[in-house]
Amino acid sequence: ISSSSALPALGSFCAYASINIFFLWALSATFFTAAMVIDEKRQRENRRDILCCLTRKTIRDEEDTGSKEGFISKYFRNYHAPAILSKPGKAAVILLFSGLFAFGIYGTIKLPVEDSERNF
Repeated sequence: ISSSSALPALGSFCAYASINIFFLWALSATFFTAAMVIDEKRQRENRRDILCCLTRKTIRDEEDTGSKEGFISKYFRNYHAPAILSKPGKAAVILLFSGLFAFGIYGTIKLPVEDSERNF
């Protein structure tokens, strides 16, 4: 919005800020996702965190013991996830986030730009 401001400093700042926000999104969508995939491969191969060239010994009993499932985990598995993944749940989520997106666009359009030199 303010990248087209009459004040050159404000316009430059807003242009650089918008470019940086785009690159932050691109970095989180690509690099961090790839890093998580690589870390998952490391965990499946039973390698250590920092010294990933070293492997740990596997304990057979570790896989059988497991842990008890908590209340929140049971709630999400039994109620929350099935509600969201049903057809009415998917429609509700799409409508909700479409409404939030439309409200954000509306707010962005109505945002006033006060860039007169008197304010500085």
